[in-house]
Amino acid sequence: MQFTRRLVTGTLWSSAETLVRQAIGLTVFVMIARQVGAEAIGIVVLAMALISIFEAAVSDGAVERLVQRQEIEPLHLDSAFWAVTVLSLLLAATLIAIAPLFAGLFDVAELSSVLQALAFYLPLTALAAVPTARLKRDLRFRPFAIRALLSLGAGGGIGLWLAFDGQGVWALVAMHLTTAFTVLLCMWIAAGWRPSFRLSLRHLRDLAGYGVYSTGSRLVIIADQRIAPFAIGLFLGVAEVGFFAMARRVLEMLIQLLLAPVNQVALPAFARLQTDGSRIKALLHFLERAIALTSFPALLGLAAIAPLAVELVLGPDWLPMVLALQILCLAGLPMAIEFNTPVLARALGRPDLVLYQALIFFGAGVILLPLAATESITLVAIAMLARQLFLVWPLRVLLVRHLTGQGFLVRYLPLAGILCCAAAMAGAVLFALAWAPVHASVLQLTAAAISVGALAFVAFLLLFARDRVIGLFQEARQRLSATQATAASIGSRK
Repeated sequence: MQFTRRLVTGTLWSSAETLVRQAIGLTVFVMIARQVGAEAIGIVVLAMALISIFEAAVSDGAVERLVQRQEIEPLHLDSAFWAVTVLSLLLAATLIAIAPLFAGLFDVAELSSVLQALAFYLPLTALAAVPTARLKRDLRFRPFAIRALLSLGAGGGIGLWLAFDGQGVWALVAMHLTTAFTVLLCMWIAAGWRPSFRLSLRHLRDLAGYGVYSTGSRLVIIADQRIAPFAIGLFLGVAEVGFFAMARRVLEMLIQLLLAPVNQVALPAFARLQTDGSRIKALLHFLERAIALTSFPALLGLAAIAPLAVELVLGPDWLPMVLALQILCLAGLPMAIEFNTPVLARALGRPDLVLYQALIFFGAGVILLPLAATESITLVAIAMLARQLFLVWPLRVLLVRHLTGQGFLVRYLPLAGILCCAAAMAGAVLFALAWAPVHASVLQLTAAAISVGALAFVAFLLLFARDRVIGLFQEARQRLSATQATAASIGSRK
């Protein structure tokens, strides 16, 4: 089918876009972080934490409905565009007005002017929302790869120039705004769509019926993610916010690098298959095994070499974040497998279930994370790990069971062998580092650890999980062959 061909093509372009974006983004962010320090990072993290909550209210719900809905009319697009544009301007004005009060909470005067400048980020992202939805709906992901290169090149270039010029926190502000403006230009050019000056209340209500739950769940999820930096800023100071934010940023970049290509196409893919339960189960099962094969060794490997990697990449000034990063890597294991669970629920038209679960997670976070933040960022990471293991993960498993009928054992038994191999790999890395020459440099130790880890993981897979891995690759080859045959059939009919 043409859909299958476009799905695979979209995945490839999404993978390219993610690889480019994460590689450039990580490089630029690390270089700027080394120049501006943890305190400047903490100030911008606090500002963007508040802005991201407002951003979810602006564009996520109604625009996601444009992707999820099987049929849309031109008035859906026009109405969504003008609604999110007006709302973004109102919320940006609100941010500018409350900035001094927000800065006063953390006793950081510079935070007020930073938040007021970054308020313009909202209308920039809102103007790009509907063109972005059109491209995602059509599974056209090539423009996203181009967008990543241009926006990060422009934003990163401005940020680096100002950082090395000694502008501190304003280098990060300029980077965010330049990146958002470049994304806006790329999406408008690629989508080839221009709004008409018209608005339909009926079409807005249609979008809002879905968007209330979708936007609500995203707002709660994003607010939940911002509890930790807000609590750390209140009790431990903005420098500690910077350390914790960098640890979580490294984890999120790794997760995004591994899983964002799947996540980009998961919503339209599951939405197209929402009436075919057996195909949804098969696709979900395949994606989970592929995710485990890449994310388990990456997360446990990063945990094993975190002290070396942080010192090598960020410098010794950032070593206070190491233990928090290692703990967050453990929390990332179940997070990776359940990464697409909310997407699955929204694709099947059940964003309400995502909202209800998000409210539960948020309530637990409001209790646990501020208590942990009174002590250290390490204890905050431990609290996040505990919540992930004993609350988030079980409820996500129940959600998938409710939506697809697949239980815990059916989904996770095929992944146990991969997890054991990844854990054995991490043990081999730690053992090798314990016996490494004391005179070796950090670069030499890091390179040796990565090499040992890669070889050990492949060896353990061949010894203990060979059949499962071979089956996964055979299924991937079958899917690719079916796609190529479909494409050839379509081409012969033209």
